[in-house]
Amino acid sequence: MWVSDNFSFTGDSTRLITGSADQTAKLWNVPSGVELYTFNFDAPARSVDFSIGDKLVVITTDPFMAVTSAIHVKHIARDPGEQVGESVLVIKGPQGRIIGQYGDL
Repeated sequence: MWVSDNFSFTGDSTRLITGSADQTAKLWNVPSGVELYTFNFDAPARSVDFSIGDKLVVITTDPFMAVTSAIHVKHIARDPGEQVGESVLVIKGPQGRIIGQYGDL
């Protein structure tokens, strides 16, 4: 896991999302400590953040090998059993690293 913008809690602090150099972002149930879902990428997940209302999450990925940096927007299902990995939106970045995202979705 990264040191800075690599985790974010929902407004009610019941869910957590973490980003990692192992090319994943993980959704967690905070009270139980159970992993709810793993989002897989082709590059390290640099930063993560929930939107206002906790219905979306934004994840930035680093450039890696032939993959450019990107911003991925994912829908967060209310029921963890219905969670899917597809992105609602992907914005391909420049050759350099996207170090974070700012503002609310």
